[in-house]
Amino acid sequence: MPTILIIDNGHRDRRRERNAALKNAGYKVHPARSFEQSLSRIGSGAYDLVIANTDAATESAQQFIQEVKRNFPRQKLLVLKGSGVEMPGEFEFSTSDAKALVEKVDAMMRPAERDGNQPLAA
Repeated sequence: MPTILIIDNGHRDRRRERNAALKNAGYKVHPARSFEQSLSRIGSGAYDLVIANTDAATESAQQFIQEVKRNFPRQKLLVLKGSGVEMPGEFEFSTSDAKALVEKVDAMMRPAERDGNQPLAA
């Protein structure tokens, strides 16, 4: 089961909705609300994916994303952003809608699994 760290200090109901959607899709979710404290957690290599929500703290999120890319370049990172937020750099993006988020996470996490589990044609 893939493990996801989601840093999300947005509205409580939306946060719960996103966490529940990811859990229902079969992911182990570790929620966090502080970008600063989450950097040390990423260093352990325990997460298959890190999701950073930029809705409530755009500047902190941008700083966090740059730190992750610099210090942990192999870490998969997904950025949730509102339509008016500009994020410099090459990142995977999704809207913060729970359904769109799960679809994007599935696309990022499952391609290798699907490729290896396809039955061979007879």
